[in-house]
Amino acid sequence: MRGSSFLTALALGYLLLPNTYATTPEKVVGVWNGVLKVPGAELRVRFTVTKDGDALKAAMDSLDQGATGIPCEVSFSEGEVSFKSVRIGGGFTGSLSDDGKTLTGNWSQGGQTIPLVLARQAPGESQAVGFVADDAFADKILGTWQGTLKPGSLELRVVFSVVRAEDRSLTGHMISIDQSPQEIPIRIAAISNGVAFKVAMVNGGFEGTFSADGNSLEGAWTQVGNKLPLTLVRNEVIPENKRPQEPKPPFPYSSKDVTFPNKAGGFDLAGTLTMPEGEGPFPVAILVSGSGPQDRNEELMGHKPFLVLADHLTRKGIAVLRYDDRGTEESGGEFSTATSADFCDDTLSAAAWLKTQAGIDPAKIGIIGHSEGGLIAPMAAGRSKDIAFVVLMAGPAVSGEAVIYEQSKLIMRAAGISDAIVAGNREMQEKMFDLVRRSEPGTDLKEPLIEMMKEAVADMTEEEKAALGATEGQMEGQAARMASPWFRFFLFHDPVVDLEKLKIPTLALFGANDLQVPPAQSRHVMESALKKAGNKHYRIEVLDKLNHLFQTSETGSPAEYAKIEETISPKALALIGDWVLEVTKSSIK
Repeated sequence: MRGSSFLTALALGYLLLPNTYATTPEKVVGVWNGVLKVPGAELRVRFTVTKDGDALKAAMDSLDQGATGIPCEVSFSEGEVSFKSVRIGGGFTGSLSDDGKTLTGNWSQGGQTIPLVLARQAPGESQAVGFVADDAFADKILGTWQGTLKPGSLELRVVFSVVRAEDRSLTGHMISIDQSPQEIPIRIAAISNGVAFKVAMVNGGFEGTFSADGNSLEGAWTQVGNKLPLTLVRNEVIPENKRPQEPKPPFPYSSKDVTFPNKAGGFDLAGTLTMPEGEGPFPVAILVSGSGPQDRNEELMGHKPFLVLADHLTRKGIAVLRYDDRGTEESGGEFSTATSADFCDDTLSAAAWLKTQAGIDPAKIGIIGHSEGGLIAPMAAGRSKDIAFVVLMAGPAVSGEAVIYEQSKLIMRAAGISDAIVAGNREMQEKMFDLVRRSEPGTDLKEPLIEMMKEAVADMTEEEKAALGATEGQMEGQAARMASPWFRFFLFHDPVVDLEKLKIPTLALFGANDLQVPPAQSRHVMESALKKAGNKHYRIEVLDKLNHLFQTSETGSPAEYAKIEETISPKALALIGDWVLEVTKSSIK
């Protein structure tokens, strides 16, 4: 249920005819509303264009994704108008109608093109943001509704809140309590004796009918072809996750939001730099997150691991830079087309920027990478002499292909799935990965991969398909991921190539209960590679009872992540902080 990056579906292009209508700034100024229609979702967008002296500026709102005030550059000439956002790596180009009331064109992002028509909002008119309902229906649905989704072995608490907007329409939001505190906008509609909540941001929604007393809704959650039963109960008290390690101000250090350029990519990355008290210069650690679009806190399952880690290190006298992945939150660039090598470029851009900052010791810049970040850190160290040390937290030492085989087996067994299905899943993965291996980069593999999965599960029951993650919607999502540039790179990249060149101080940590990057698979491979590199200062630790997030756990299953109050084991935090101080106080070159 994690939200996808802005607009990831492919649509047909739109053919425009020449328009010689002269466009002037006055004809573009105003509010423009439209709907992007992508498979499974309709996303309302709004562009507000204003004059700033002789120039124009614009801000974009994606109403169904909760993204507002996204800055855009505006250009116009001979009837053509363009809004371009560096932050999200996308933009609109269209032609102004003769009456000046519509802009007809395309939205483009990440190599995808989607038709879009924008209509000018009349002065004094407001765009309806919600569902206009009669008072009887409004009285029944207003308030807070809560329930629990149970996909596989997970339990995910969800909350839907419905309120009246200023225009008296009904609007609201959804929160997946065990995944993120983010308020995700919803659209509301009345159905026979019930309600529908449409959640465009995650391509999902709920439909349910009212109980006799009106205090519960019995129905189902549907997302990308998957359907799960869900009962919502009226309850105004929203549960909170207990996260005792999450730091609260005031802090005994400075913290400021910063931006720095990826000059080669032509965009800026946004993050937070925390600096210890005093003059410095201080050693500094760049935090590099795991796979998927991550914000600067690496927020997942209600936890903020990088916020906790940055706080701990800065209190010990180590500066920390953490940043939003490209194309995520406030960072520019495009996430969906990037590979680990591209994310390495972002990390090196961070290092180059840190060298110019007052209070930072340019000879003591290090990288702390988690999961995929633990794969990127040695890659970056091999490309730049500016990197003085690395900490690898659950960093793989074998190919992504090998990691996926092992993690799939371990997680499925932890969920109680039979050995026969586990073996069948491995056979299916091998066939699909072989197809990816034999195909040229850029080949459209989505449909062939879906057909392979359908063939492999044809004889399974619906329950077995659900346990395997092989419902129609899940198969489509998996095929899309496997067909991406990132997956191809991750699948076949050999981390040993970079580890065998890693001569700088290295701390590698694994959790003994980690089912995603199992220590038994990577620990000895990593040590062998570091020895071959001639690394004189490395340390490898497997920490008892810790899982992939370095929480103290019982089984290590991802189903435990949200339930555990601890964000990062104090033992792991102390080990990292003490080691960084040790190597940065000594000669590290």
